[in-house]
Amino acid sequence: WNHLFNDKLFMNSTLIFSDYNFGTDATQRNFQLKLFSGIREWSLKNDFSYFPHIQHSIKFGGIYTYHIFTPSSVSAKAGNVQLQPDKITKQYANEAALYIMDDYEISARWKVNAGLRYSFFQHIGPYDKFIKDFRENIVDTVSYKTWENIKAYHGLEPRLSLRFVIDPQSSLKASYTRNYQ
Repeated sequence: WNHLFNDKLFMNSTLIFSDYNFGTDATQRNFQLKLFSGIREWSLKNDFSYFPHIQHSIKFGGIYTYHIFTPSSVSAKAGNVQLQPDKITKQYANEAALYIMDDYEISARWKVNAGLRYSFFQHIGPYDKFIKDFRENIVDTVSYKTWENIKAYHGLEPRLSLRFVIDPQSSLKASYTRNYQ
């Protein structure tokens, strides 16, 4: 959905659904192997563009995504013997970000682009975390309920780039950025 508030402010809102599935089957004589994994996501994104004047633009907005990850699941069959997981363990996460970016052509020679983004990622339940001893034997299980926080990561991601035009064929550029991934 696009909306023009006035001749200087514009908004673009997007609702996204994605359902990626990867699966493969392999058969050779009396042996069969199946592999499956997938990612399902719902996202809502709002982007705003503000143009104070022709050489200056400011963009800002945010995005939220709910993830369901289905890690690789394998099943196999050889004759009458069948290997199949008891259950497929899915993993769930929230991801969000807010940002602002200022693109300003100060003069014909100088241009600056500065931005700041706050990113957030949260692993949530339902989830069972297995506690293992030094021999890798499971000795305990910590169970997390639906939407319960397991671990969260967040941080500020600043960036800055400068451009100085020396002549029509040459320019000097410098930039700095920090990202969380």
